[in-house]
Formats: sequence, C-alpha cells, structure tokens
Amino acid sequence: MEAMKLLRIELEPTADALDEILARITPENLHSETDWGAAEGKELW
Repeated sequence: MEAMKLLRIELEPTADALDEILARITPENLHSETDWGAAEGKELW
C-alpha cells in the first residue's frame, strides 16, 4: 500500500477592506450570474 502524504497549506490573513476588494473587479474578471435552480428546503430566493 502506498504511504499517505500530509499536505499543509498556510494562508496569510489580509486586511483588505471590502471597497478595496470590489475596486479590483474589472470587466475581464467579472463573471455572469449563475442559475442554481429552484429553492430547496427552507431557502428564500
């Protein structure tokens, strides 16, 4: 049996404010809406 390897990924938190994140949206990286289908359970649409 092949030995399993452990993968560790460390993420650095950012202090970006929402307005800074939104300012980086361009027509080139903006995607269209996604149709997730009808609501199921107690979801509200």
